[in-house]
Amino acid sequence: MVIDFNAYPFLKDINSVLEKEYAGGVTLQDLIMNDNTILNLSIERIKSVVMGKEQEGFKKYGNNSVFVFYTIVLILSALNDRSITKRYINSEARIFYNTVSKEQDENLIDIAKGLGLKVSYNKNIVYHEKRSKNRTAEVRTNFCLNFVEYLQINREENEELLLSKQILKDGYTCLTREKFLLLLQYSFKNRLNLLIKPISLSQIPGKIKELLGLVSSRRTPPCIENIEAKYRAGQQLNDNEIITYAIYMRDIGYSIDSIKAFLSKTNFSKAEELVQQIKKKRVIVYSCEKMKELNLCVNDCGVKNPLRLYYRK
Repeated sequence: MVIDFNAYPFLKDINSVLEKEYAGGVTLQDLIMNDNTILNLSIERIKSVVMGKEQEGFKKYGNNSVFVFYTIVLILSALNDRSITKRYINSEARIFYNTVSKEQDENLIDIAKGLGLKVSYNKNIVYHEKRSKNRTAEVRTNFCLNFVEYLQINREENEELLLSKQILKDGYTCLTREKFLLLLQYSFKNRLNLLIKPISLSQIPGKIKELLGLVSSRRTPPCIENIEAKYRAGQQLNDNEIITYAIYMRDIGYSIDSIKAFLSKTNFSKAEELVQQIKKKRVIVYSCEKMKELNLCVNDCGVKNPLRLYYRK
């Protein structure tokens, strides 16, 4: 099958597309300055993600998908807002996973190579996994990567992708389709993190800077900033600070893996219990009144919950 590049615009080089479409001399900034459609679609997608609305994949934008994708990269680079970027990347990664899960194996290989993975496909790697005392199941691990390259991929400490849990054959890590899809999801997130890098606002046309004000409206609450500062300084956080920050991370869009990574660097004894609680139901960070009771409030912000300050409600 042939890959639909409208569904995976990151596989295309924006400069090559502009060269082909406009015969050179046109930059992405030129295009979005003269086509409000691209800019408006990009801003609307970012705003929807920040507000927690589920989105379809990029395929819905048709031939504009590559322009919308790279315009979003430009906007997020200019905003340089870590929480918005994190939330956006996590949301897009979920959408990417849902999209790529429907692809045939041969397309998965091509998409992986587009993400920089040197992967090979071997139909003959099969082993039998014991499921019960009297029953085994045939497991196919057809997707293979050099184990050194596998270790270099940021997998956010996902337990399912630990090297110790994989099949190793002749120096290669061999994965089932399900685990390979997870690896592709992390590789996609890594690609976005590489693309979205802070740039000077002087590089952005005035019209775009004006419109950026529509999405650049998040503020980290002072109580959370205080916890972050202690954490970055290597100070030991107490249990209330750890719980508050973990729940706040979830509320603003951090992945479960990111929360696990944070908890693993603390001395919190009930980390797994907290993670399961966060996964099972929506948990909201403590109210400002409760934060004061716990001596976590550091400033009177005039709101009833720290999230109201973040979302400016």
